[in-house]
This record gives sequence, C-alpha cells and structure tokens, in this order.
Amino acid sequence: MLETLTDDALTPLLWSLGLGAAVALSAAAIGIGLAWCTTRTDLPGRRAAAVLGPLPLVVPSYVGAAALVAGFAPVAWSPTSSPPSASPRPRSAASGVPGSC
Repeated sequence: MLETLTDDALTPLLWSLGLGAAVALSAAAIGIGLAWCTTRTDLPGRRAAAVLGPLPLVVPSYVGAAALVAGFAPVAWSPTSSPPSASPRPRSAASGVPGSC
C-alpha cells in the first residue's frame, strides 16, 4: 500500500489536509470572536451580528449561488423590463425569470 503513495499522490493529499486545517482554524477564530462580541460586549449592532452571523448555516449554498447569479446577471428579474436584443438566456412568459421554463 505504501508503494502507491508516490509524490504524485502524496502532494495533493498533504495540500488538502493543510487547507482543511487552515479553514477549520480560521472558522473557529471567526466564530469564537463573533460569539464573544455578541454576548460579552455592548458594541452597537451586536443584535444584528447575532442574527446575521449564523445566517450562512441557515441559507443553503444553492440559494446563495442563485442569489449571486441573479444579482450579477445581465438580464433584469423584472417581468416588465424588456430583455436585450442579444440575450443569451430566453425569458419565460409565465414567470418573467430569465432561463426558467
């Protein structure tokens, strides 16, 4: 089994483990700091931070991705606006949402 762990396989594994550890440590530092600020201090906006802090855990990733795509899309979401003449995505007559069927 050890002969299969060559440099070609071991290097990406070590990079992945290092990246996972770095993400875990940074997330813990941010979480502990936010928890301390919202419970132990009287900073202005701590109630908003207490609500907005765990929001990424509540909103699924695909909803956030859809919001980003919708926010930066070249076609507006409004059903009353006319699409550009060379729109890459068709506009549905039923909902007015670009690319929906």
